[in-house]
Amino acid sequence: MSVSRNVLLTIAAFVIICCCRVDTYADPLVLTLSNPVQTVTPGQTVILFASVANNSNSPQTIGLVGIDANSILVDISSSPAVSNFFLVTIAGGSMLGPLPFATVGIPAGLTEGTIITGQILIGNFQLTDIETANYMITVATPEPATLLLLGTGVAGLVGAVRRRRKEQR
Repeated sequence: MSVSRNVLLTIAAFVIICCCRVDTYADPLVLTLSNPVQTVTPGQTVILFASVANNSNSPQTIGLVGIDANSILVDISSSPAVSNFFLVTIAGGSMLGPLPFATVGIPAGLTEGTIITGQILIGNFQLTDIETANYMITVATPEPATLLLLGTGVAGLVGAVRRRRKEQR
């Protein structure tokens, strides 16, 4: 009886190993930001560049793109993502980018030291794989030496204009 049980277990193991296909479900799409951390000045526009790699053997079509931020004060545009990534098919083992993904406009009146965080996302057409990448933008505080240099330049211009007006009289 134990011999037939061992034979049945051996046959069952052979069937499972040889006949059943084992699938691995790794993320086929990998999203990478080229410039995730930036320091900017108020009034500047930041362009976020992204790359998408297809790690699978089959082509993947990007059917979802998006961006969000933790601040409603910034002006976000995902139009570069739509034109560069949306409905683009990436061959298996290939990479797309780096290409512009989004623009983030920093308002001129934004307080120095403000940190804006958010994420961009892409997904394949079937929405079985959604990838995100985080970004952080810090609004820089102007250095005192830079402000002193700017003030000296403005004072020099004012002096030159006054001298020219005085000579013309």
